Amino acid sequence: MKKDSRSPNKRDAYGPRQKEWREWCLRKRFADGELVTEAKMVAFLDREVLSRVVRTQPKKGVSPAEEEEGPRPVGLATFSLYSAAIVDLWKEQVSMDLNHHPKPPDEREDLEGDVRGVKTGPAPIETRAVRRPRP
Repeated sequence: MKKDSRSPNKRDAYGPRQKEWREWCLRKRFADGELVTEAKMVAFLDREVLSRVVRTQPKKGVSPAEEEEGPRPVGLATFSLYSAAIVDLWKEQVSMDLNHHPKPPDEREDLEGDVRGVKTGPAPIETRAVRRPRP
């Protein structure tokens, strides 16, 4: 898999997250460098991503003291984007015959037991139309 074969949107979305992965691996001084493994991915997501709070813009006309909500942890979308970016990096490493580790999980359900505090949101709502009897 060539890096250039990805869509521009994927490159823009995954690039900064993969750079952050590489910098984290460098800081941690792993013996295998930035190779993607499941254990490293879980540690990265747990320590670096899920410990963050959502960055929000202040609401116009509302002082910070008046805002009801305090800082919120990142949600499932952020978690999923980081997970997908790291799995994409793993695919690239495998295609270049650099990584022989098994594919890390890229589905939320696969990681839920390993990573604390993932916000899954409310259960899906049935979307079928309900017919009401006519009077």
